[in-house]
Amino acid sequence: MTRVVRFLLLAAMALSVESAQPSAQATASLSGRVVSDDAAATPVARAIVTVYGAALVQNRSAVTDERGEFTIAGLPPGRFTVTASKASFLTTGYGAKRPGRPGTPMTVAASEQLSGIVLRLARTAVISGSVRDEKGAPVQGAVVSAGRIAAAGDTPEEATTAVSDDHGAYRVVGLAPGEYFVAATGPIAAGLYSSSQGIGVRSAEEVDAILSALARGQRRDFAGTRSSAAAPSRPGYTYAAVFYPGTPFPEDAARLTLATGDELRGIDLVTRLVRTSRIEGIALSSDGTPLSSALIRLSRGAEGLPRLIGWFSFGSSAETSADGRFSLLRVEPGQYTLTARKTAFVPVQDEFTGDWKVLYAQEEIRANGEDRKDIVLRLQQGTRLAGRITIDTAAPEPSMDLATLRVSLVPLKAGTMLRSNIVTGNSPFASSVTSNGTFEIDSIAPGWYRLASTAPVTDGWWLRSAMVKGVDVLDVPLELGKSGDISGAVLTFSNRHTELSGMLQGPKGAPAPEYFVIAFPADRALWRAGSRRVQVTRPATDGTFAIQNLPGGEYLLAALTDVEPNDWNDAAFLQQLVAGAVKLTLADGEKKIQNLRLGGAFAALAPGATSPSPARAAHRPSATRR
Repeated sequence: MTRVVRFLLLAAMALSVESAQPSAQATASLSGRVVSDDAAATPVARAIVTVYGAALVQNRSAVTDERGEFTIAGLPPGRFTVTASKASFLTTGYGAKRPGRPGTPMTVAASEQLSGIVLRLARTAVISGSVRDEKGAPVQGAVVSAGRIAAAGDTPEEATTAVSDDHGAYRVVGLAPGEYFVAATGPIAAGLYSSSQGIGVRSAEEVDAILSALARGQRRDFAGTRSSAAAPSRPGYTYAAVFYPGTPFPEDAARLTLATGDELRGIDLVTRLVRTSRIEGIALSSDGTPLSSALIRLSRGAEGLPRLIGWFSFGSSAETSADGRFSLLRVEPGQYTLTARKTAFVPVQDEFTGDWKVLYAQEEIRANGEDRKDIVLRLQQGTRLAGRITIDTAAPEPSMDLATLRVSLVPLKAGTMLRSNIVTGNSPFASSVTSNGTFEIDSIAPGWYRLASTAPVTDGWWLRSAMVKGVDVLDVPLELGKSGDISGAVLTFSNRHTELSGMLQGPKGAPAPEYFVIAFPADRALWRAGSRRVQVTRPATDGTFAIQNLPGGEYLLAALTDVEPNDWNDAAFLQQLVAGAVKLTLADGEKKIQNLRLGGAFAALAPGATSPSPARAAHRPSATRR
C-alpha cells in the first residue's frame, strides 16, 4: 500500500520545562462542538464527548445538542484527552489527524475556560455484496465476516459479521479504516446428509431406492446410519468457509483496503461443496511405545504463514485409542498445526522411580481434500524454565514482597497446546515466585512465547529486563522446545523510572502540538514489531511531551507530521526517520529533558513509490543535548 510519510529535521535545545503546580480547584471547563469530517462539517447531535485524565477520579462526559455543541465544566487543572463517539461514526480524539490516530492532549490551567474546541467525526466504512451457491442461487442465512488484518505484534480483533437475506445480499457495517479479509460460511444445503465423514453425496441408485421406498409407504431413517452404512468408504464433503475472491485457504485471500466512509460494493462470494480430509496417525513415546489416551488437536495456522485474523481458528480434536491410533474427520482444506499432549510417568532410575511429566508433539500439515493415514507423532517432555528475581531500587533496601509475583509465558501462536484443559490466571504456563525470588515453570509446550511478570503498580515497580541465555526476552520472542531445559533466567524489577520529556516547538518557538514525537532504538536489531523500545506520543496543546519507561540505551528522537497506525512496527519506516532524528543516550532510571525545534521537512517516500528512497535534507542543524 502506497503511503506518503513526511517528517521533520530537528534542532534540539537545552531548555528546561517547568512543571505546573497542582491545584485542588475544579472550576475549569471545556466547550466546543462536534461536526462531521467532510467538507460540509455538519453538526453531529447526540454524540458523546468524554474527558479522560489522571486528575479526574471519574471520566467526565456530555452529549451534544442539535447544534453539535457541548460543555463540560467542573474540571481540575491537568492534562486531558478528549474524545467524541456516536454510532455509525468512528470514535476520534481531539486533534487526531485521522481516525485511529492519537489525539492531542489538552493542558488545562486552574479555572481556565477553554472554548471553540472542534472534534470531527468520520463515518464508518461498509462492505456489501451477495452470497450464492455454485449454481448461482442466492444463499439465505450465510454468515459473512469482515476481519481487519492484525499488524505484526498486535492482537487480532473480533470480526464484524452480517447475515445474508433471502436475496443472498449482505452488508457489513461499522468498519474502521484498514485492510480486511472477507469470508462467508453457508448453511447446509438440502439433498445432503450428515455422517461420520461429514456431508455425504448420494448416488443416483440410492436416491431411486429412497423414492421407491417412500412410494411404498416405507419410512426409514434415511439420514441415519442405516441408509448411510457405506458412508465411511466414501469421501466426506462440507460447505467450507470461502474467502474472497473464492478460496478456502485464508493465506490465499484477497486483502481489501477501506478508508473512512467507504462502501465497498460487489464483494460477492460463492459457497462450494468441497471435499474434506481424514487425518489418521499414531502417537508414540520417545522409545516408540504407542501412547493411549493422548489428546490430539488440529488447529488452523502454521509457522511461516502471514499473520491472519484470529476468528478463523478452525480445528478438531480426538483421543488416541489403546494402540495409540487417532483419526480426525471432516477436516476442511487449509494449513493446520497438529499437536499431541499426554501426561505420563517418566522413570528416572527404574520403573518405580520417576515423576509424572507432560509430553508433547507438534507437526504442520496442509489438508487439501486427500486423506492422510501415515502421520507419526513422537511425544517428548515439555521444556522447563527456571530462574530468579532481582531488584533494582533507589531505596537502601528492597521493599517488594517477592512472593506476591508470578512469572508467565504467553503463547504467541494460536493453537499452542496447553499443559491442561483448565487455564488458571492469564497464562496456561505460569509459576509463583518463592520468598527468596526463585521460580520454575515446568512442562512447557514447544513454541514461541512472550515472557511477562507483574508487580503491584501502587509501589511503582516495573519489569525492566528478563535475561535468558544473554538475551533480553522482553525485546525478542522466546522459543522453547528445541534446546532442552533452561535455567539461570534473571528477571529484574525496578522502581526507578526513565522519562524522556521536553517541548516540541515550531520554527518561531511556538508550541507544535499538531505533530507526533517518536522515540526508537539506534540499534536496528531492536526494530521489532511490538517493541517496548519504540514509543509514539502526541505533544499536549502547550507542546510538552513525555515518554516513560524506555529501557536504558541509545535512542533516536524524531518528529512527524503524520503516521499510519502501526507504521512504527515496520523497520523500513523507521529507517526513513534516521537521517532527520536526534540521537541521545538514556540510562536506566534517568529523567532526561530533550527539547526539539522544527527546522525543515522532506518526503521520505515519494507518492507512488513502492520502496523507501534515500532521504535528503535541506539542512541539518546541530543538536545540543541535556
